Amino acid sequence: MIPRRKSHKQRLFVGMGIAFLLVYLGLGLAFVFVKDMPFDMSPTLRVGFGIVLIAYAVFRLYRLLKQR
Repeated sequence: MIPRRKSHKQRLFVGMGIAFLLVYLGLGLAFVFVKDMPFDMSPTLRVGFGIVLIAYAVFRLYRLLKQR
């Protein structure tokens, strides 16, 4: 059986999913490891928010892999 090729729309959505996964992961890592943020935030809140963003990125990766 020959596998069907993905349409341009499906490829776009997969590409956008990967891009936003990287954005959420990058933001989460930045919140956890960067000490000098341009806005005032307590360290506990900053690290907690970073962990939430990283967890959401992992969830998006799971959904992306489950879709394929």
